[in-house]
Amino acid sequence: MSPHKSAQQNNSSLTQEAYETIVNAEGITQFFDRDSKKTYADQIMPIIDAFMVNLNVENTQKALEKVRLNILSHQSFKNN
Repeated sequence: MSPHKSAQQNNSSLTQEAYETIVNAEGITQFFDRDSKKTYADQIMPIIDAFMVNLNVENTQKALEKVRLNILSHQSFKNN
């Protein structure tokens, strides 16, 4: 289910049930992949949280890419 109103919707019964569950929920909790490194998750979760509020795909992608490149550059120094 896309947060964007103009996105193509899947109308399967499972999707409809999930939509109704979310719409009628008192709140939603996000869980980051439990296998992710803490340093990565700590930087990514605020970006994902912000996206859930502002729905700005372009800025979210840029922020995620910045974190990815930063982490990869630090990992390459540790491996050498």
